[in-house]
Amino acid sequence: MFGFNFRLGEIESAIGIEQLKKLKKIVKERIYIAEKLTNGLKHLKGINLPSNNPKKKNIYYFYPLTINQKIIKTKRSKIISMLKNEGIQEICYEYSSLHQLLIFQNSKSKNPNVKSKKYLVAENLNKNTFIAIKLCNLALNKKDINLIIKSFKKVWDKISFYK
Repeated sequence: MFGFNFRLGEIESAIGIEQLKKLKKIVKERIYIAEKLTNGLKHLKGINLPSNNPKKKNIYYFYPLTINQKIIKTKRSKIISMLKNEGIQEICYEYSSLHQLLIFQNSKSKNPNVKSKKYLVAENLNKNTFIAIKLCNLALNKKDINLIIKSFKKVWDKISFYK
């Protein structure tokens, strides 16, 4: 199998056309949430927040973060567990890299990079440093955003750092 068949029927297309009318509002809400999260989390030690590039528009399907392992001694799995215990359930900590997809694993591709060690950065990201909040699944109000920020701060007060 090379991919997925995402062709739409007439009903799905009609629904999709109506949903497209809401797109600008949805993106605007996600950008607002991301800005609030960035402002609330930017002072936390050892966390890398998404950068804002004026030449590119991020729609924040996820709000991605990475942990700086040179600063934070606590394992990502423990941090995720602590965040979930504080009430943040929509945490994503793994994102499939293209080189891990079945088609690339089983192919007899002539591409020498498919099974090489050139993907160490992506694999380290998935195993050790990547955390994201799934904004695509959430309708957050100010109270929810503040809860996320407070939860991160609470967890950051408990974790270990290099000195």
